[in-house]
Amino acid sequence: MAVAAMSGWSLVVEDNGILGLRDDLLERLSTRTTVVSHYRNVEQDSRFALVKNGDIQVAFDPYDPGDRTGSHPDMLLAAMRAAGFATDGQGSDDADATELAFALTERLTRVPMTTALLHAATYIVTAVYDADTAAWEQENPDPGLQPAG
Repeated sequence: MAVAAMSGWSLVVEDNGILGLRDDLLERLSTRTTVVSHYRNVEQDSRFALVKNGDIQVAFDPYDPGDRTGSHPDMLLAAMRAAGFATDGQGSDDADATELAFALTERLTRVPMTTALLHAATYIVTAVYDADTAAWEQENPDPGLQPAG
């Protein structure tokens, strides 16, 4: 993971991981603050979440914005529509879902999510130990990573 201090907030970038999807971590991370989380992988699995003080208020797949969960699943409807999401059950085009999620992030944070912002930031990079992933890897070893026998 990489973390960059911004003006009054932090940007966390996780490359090739799924910790940002774990509700338990998002809930703890949002204690006394707000977390806006957007996840997308190369297989176009995607999730957007707004978490305030340990409460997942809204979560949805940007490719399927009509199916929302959380304690207040409809609280972002106006912002979602303004960002370009169709919230009536229609899915987003593959090319648009990520762009719309960044547009929604910008509306909620008032911070333009630009390539320049991402490239200009100074990141602290760290490896994050995850017991669940470690257990899975132990049960499913990659033969290419095993010592020669």
